[in-house]
Amino acid sequence: MALRRSFSSALSCIAVAAVVASASTASAENFQAQLGKANTKLAKAIAKQKADLREFDKLIVKEFSLTLELILVKLQKESIEPAAAVEAAADALTAAMTELKGSADFALGAVEAIAATQIDDLGVTTKNFRVGGLGKWDSFAASVGQEVAMTRARIESRLKSFAKRLETKAKKRPLVLRLVTAPLPAQVAPGAHEPQVLQSPVVLYAVSGSSTTALADDGRLSISGTADPSANGGLVHVTILATDGTAFEQDVVAAQNGVFKALFSGNGSGLTEGNYRVVAHQGGAHALAAVSVP
Repeated sequence: MALRRSFSSALSCIAVAAVVASASTASAENFQAQLGKANTKLAKAIAKQKADLREFDKLIVKEFSLTLELILVKLQKESIEPAAAVEAAADALTAAMTELKGSADFALGAVEAIAATQIDDLGVTTKNFRVGGLGKWDSFAASVGQEVAMTRARIESRLKSFAKRLETKAKKRPLVLRLVTAPLPAQVAPGAHEPQVLQSPVVLYAVSGSSTTALADDGRLSISGTADPSANGGLVHVTILATDGTAFEQDVVAAQNGVFKALFSGNGSGLTEGNYRVVAHQGGAHALAAVSVP
């Protein structure tokens, strides 16, 4: 009888172990299934955001090109002066670059939000969901940077073409219009429940200079970019510094969309021709650029 009870107990232990092993296997299989679904969801989100970003960026370039064409038409009809045409193009450039950064930030934030949810729900440690893990998320962030860079190149190409045509239509009056190198969109904060994009407090997107050949010291500089409208009441301090040490300063306020603009024309008569260093301050942050009054 004792031997039978012992054998029965052993069978019970084996049965319990088998149940535990089966439950453990089922749990592992269930987790793998959930992980597979999470990876699929992430892949679909990445594909959608890539496609949406590409289409939106095409619209940005198209809108920018149409705006430049309209400026040239107005110049041809003499409804605006060449200097105003330069400044209008600079405004269009800042608007395009602001939209480009916004579209990229949105794409990054949308994908990161999904990745963060999977980290919270599954506690997964797979590199695909981790910022800096060199997985799918980081590959997507890199592709966004490449898309932004290509779009910037298309915008710059159209800007150069516009500048050449502007010179011709303005009867060879010297004009300068250039794209300022601004940072690509920053990656979002890792693991955030809500997308938290890490943005530069102040960025310069466009600087432009203009003058006429008939008059000396009649130059104008237009400076535009974006800043944090909630920091210091949106106040941005803009300084231009000539090579001879002459400096001009302005305090401007960023609009709700972050865009700010400063226009310099000296002490009323105009700026001296030459190179200028541009500095935009907001709090402890600053952005630098250089431009000339031709």
